[in-house]
Amino acid sequence: MSIRIKKDLLNKVVIDAKGRKIGNVTDVELDSESMVAKVLIVKSSIKEETSRLGRILSKMKGKEEIAIPVDYIQAISDYVVLKLKLEDVISKL
Repeated sequence: MSIRIKKDLLNKVVIDAKGRKIGNVTDVELDSESMVAKVLIVKSSIKEETSRLGRILSKMKGKEEIAIPVDYIQAISDYVVLKLKLEDVISKL
């Protein structure tokens, strides 16, 4: 199976294993030799630092983008669904 990165991934909503929206895909990093996707760059849509997710993201020192390895992806359909909760993704970064 192949996908067209720009058409099929960019701007897709990313949700974690608990069904919470994390943000949207803004870029994809490819392996320079194999040209296989390695990492999705996701711009966070979580703005409230008072929310639990906002506090989790604040641990990233104000970064608005999260680099999520493709190994953490469970499925890509209408959404990019992660295998892990956001907390677990951040703890592994």
